[in-house]
Amino acid sequence: MPSPIVLLLSFVCIITAALIINPSHQVYADSLKSALKQRIGNYEVEMVTDPKSPVIGQNNRILLRFGSINGDDLIDVPIVIRIFKDNIELEKTRQILVPYGHYNYNYVFPESGRYIVFVDVNDVAYSNQILNFIYFIDVPESWNNSSLPLAIITVVVIAIVITTIVSLIFFQRKKKQQSITNTKN
Repeated sequence: MPSPIVLLLSFVCIITAALIINPSHQVYADSLKSALKQRIGNYEVEMVTDPKSPVIGQNNRILLRFGSINGDDLIDVPIVIRIFKDNIELEKTRQILVPYGHYNYNYVFPESGRYIVFVDVNDVAYSNQILNFIYFIDVPESWNNSSLPLAIITVVVIAIVITTIVSLIFFQRKKKQQSITNTKN
């Protein structure tokens, strides 16, 4: 039977490995229920990104929902999407007619930082004005640049595993020597 120390080290090793393989803080694509919401006039516009934390240099989706203030999806809403970073316009679409209240816009963020997304709604149904919905998207540094904490955790786990294996071998040899000593006596 392994000693309590070996059992404890094994338990810590298994838990640490499980946290690295499947971290509990990892979040996948959210529904629009967790989206940023804004209301202007009779419109409620929701925005969320997929993935939740956009990735530099990869295709990211900006998910938009257009609804009325009573919650109904709006049909055929004319919009223009503009994306800015550091007061420089990076992207501007032509007018888009949003069918059935939902629109997905694909965008590749070129670098980390804070981006501003303007969703300009042409309110032809009510005020005949352009309504500006403004959303901020923070793009973190790429995973490769922020992998230092993961590397440290990996080294710690490897050290724990090696310590556990060495302890097991040591205690097995000690147990074997004790049984040989007891047999001789």
